[in-house]
Amino acid sequence: MRIRSYFANTVESAVERARQELGADALLISVRAAKPESAYLGRYEVVFGVAGAPEAAAPVAAPPAPPVPAPPDFSAGLAELRAQIETLHRAVLRPSAEPAEAGSPHPVMAEALAALLESDVDPQIAREILASVQPRVKGLVRAGKIGVAPDGKEILRALAAEVESRFEVVAELGTAPQGLRVVALVGPPGAGKTTTLVKLAILHGLTAGRSTRILDVQANRVGSSEPLRSYAAVLDLGYQALESASDLPRILEQYAGEDLVLIDTPGYGPGECREATELAAVLSCQMSIDTHLVLPASMRTADLRRTIDRFQPFWAAKLLFTRLDETNSLGPLFCEAARVQKPLSFVSTGQRVPDDLEAASKTKIANCILTPRRESALTAA
Repeated sequence: MRIRSYFANTVESAVERARQELGADALLISVRAAKPESAYLGRYEVVFGVAGAPEAAAPVAAPPAPPVPAPPDFSAGLAELRAQIETLHRAVLRPSAEPAEAGSPHPVMAEALAALLESDVDPQIAREILASVQPRVKGLVRAGKIGVAPDGKEILRALAAEVESRFEVVAELGTAPQGLRVVALVGPPGAGKTTTLVKLAILHGLTAGRSTRILDVQANRVGSSEPLRSYAAVLDLGYQALESASDLPRILEQYAGEDLVLIDTPGYGPGECREATELAAVLSCQMSIDTHLVLPASMRTADLRRTIDRFQPFWAAKLLFTRLDETNSLGPLFCEAARVQKPLSFVSTGQRVPDDLEAASKTKIANCILTPRRESALTAA
C-alpha cells in the first residue's frame, strides 16, 4: 500500500487533490493539524493510502544477490489492514461519488474531528462524539426533522448538540431558590477567586438588589485580605474577616437575614493539603453552602485534572472557569466537566470588574470547541 500526505488549508481541498492523483480508491487514513514546521504548507495534514506497491526510486544496478527464501505470504494481513482502513474511511468521510443517503457519513465530519483535536479535546472523547453523531442524525431523519440527505449545517448542528449533551450548566448561586444564598469560592493560587467574588457581589448582589455580605477566611495570611477589604469599602458591602474556618457555621447564623453571603478562601497549592483540611471539612459538611471550584481555563490538561482531583475533599458542587480570554482551546474545560459530572456555573473572560463575567453557556462553549480558530469565539457567539 502506498501512503501519501496532503497539506491544505481545508480538508476538502486535500481530499480533492488525493482523488485526482490517487484515484477514487484512495482511502482516508488520518486527519490532523499540521506540525509547526509544516504549517506553511497548509493547516491540515491529511493522510491517504492506496492499494499497490509503495513508490520507489529508479532501480540502481547492483551485483547479483544470492538466492533467498521466498518471503512469507502477508496477503491475509494486508487484507485485514485494508478492511480496517476502509472501516475508518467510511466512519469519517463519504466519497463524493457516493449518493448522500440518510445517516451516511458526511465530509464535514473530518473537519469536525480536526477541530475537536485542535481544541485539545481528548482523542477518545472526540471519537466517541463522532460515533454518536451518526445515530443522532438518523433519529432526526426518522422524526422528519431533517431530510434524508443532511447538509453540512445540519451535521454541524447535530455535532454541537452531541457536545452539549455531555456536560451541564447551572448558572445559579446558592442551594435554595429563596432565602439566604451562601456561596464559597475555592481553588488554587492565582485562579482569580477574589476578583470573581467581587464581580458576583456586584452583578448578583448590588445590581440584583440583594443585601450582600463578604466573609474572608484569608485573614491569617499576611496582606491577603487588603484587596477584598478595599473592594468591600468602595462598594459599601458588609465585610468580616475570619480567624478560622471553624467560625463559619456560627458566623453564618448571625447573617441569616442577609440575601447573599460570599465566602473568599485562600488559594491552596499542591503542598498545602494539610492546611486545607479544616476548611474542606467545614465546607463539605455545610449543606447550605454552594461551593464553586474556581479554575483557570488556560491550565494544561494534565494540570487541570490533577487540580480538580486535589480539591475533591471540598465537595464543590460546580466548576467556575476564569481566564477564558487567555486561551482558544476549551477542550480541557469541556472534558473535565464531562469527566467529573459537575455543572459549569460562570465563566470569566477578562479582568474588568464586573463586565467580564457571564453565565456559562452550552451553546457558546460547543461552538468554540467546534470552531477553535475563531478569535474570541466564546464572547462573540
